[in-house]
Amino acid sequence: MKTHLRLLCTPAFLLALALLLLNDFWWKDAYGNFLTGKLSDFAGLFAFGLFWMALFPQRKKTAGLMAGLWFVFWKSPYSQPLIDHWNATTGLGYERVVDYSDLWALSMLPLAYIFTLRPTWQRPLRLSPALPLGFALFAFFATSPGNRETPADFPVDAQFELPLSRDTIAQRIDRADSIIVWFGLPLRNPTSDTLQLEYFSDACGFANAVGSLDSIAPQLSRFHLISVGHCINEADRRQEIIVDFEQGVIERIR
Repeated sequence: MKTHLRLLCTPAFLLALALLLLNDFWWKDAYGNFLTGKLSDFAGLFAFGLFWMALFPQRKKTAGLMAGLWFVFWKSPYSQPLIDHWNATTGLGYERVVDYSDLWALSMLPLAYIFTLRPTWQRPLRLSPALPLGFALFAFFATSPGNRETPADFPVDAQFELPLSRDTIAQRIDRADSIIVWFGLPLRNPTSDTLQLEYFSDACGFANAVGSLDSIAPQLSRFHLISVGHCINEADRRQEIIVDFEQGVIERIR
């Protein structure tokens, strides 16, 4: 076995691949919660970093840096033209959610680098590197198609009036422990802004909501809940969705 490819046969690399595949092909659909939403990023980035460090053993730091830069680019809006071109060319329908909280997964790259410096941690299994290499390529390319793993948003179209200014509501949303703001804060539009939030829902665990925050009067605002996604996509549950959103978001900022 080539020394630098032994990393691909270590239990740590294989476990990271297994978690990535299990999460994207089973756990996300079966459970659909905050943990499954982040597990692929952390496990996948650890495996992705080790993969390139194994292929370029003399440039491990550079390989890790490039892996991190690619992840940041992939998770940013700037990658959308590339994704659109790829989808138009191949017809595969790749997607990804722009969620900057996913960037915490970058912490796995220093861990992967430290792993490469500890020979005692690298006891490889007796198998050909070609096998994990093939599984790795499959995992990196097959776990991103959006038509499989990204749940469709369910249109809700509900409105909530709040006796608070728009800026006060924005501050309370930003400070609420159980509400994660994906985008929309700080507010930039003087009249209304689109927000994307993640909050806990009794219906399905963590749910994603898209809405707009409008100023009606100096001390009166309206939150227009446009859609909710994650694991809620049934029309007959619309009222349940609205109640969950009111309890998970509105009551926490009212």
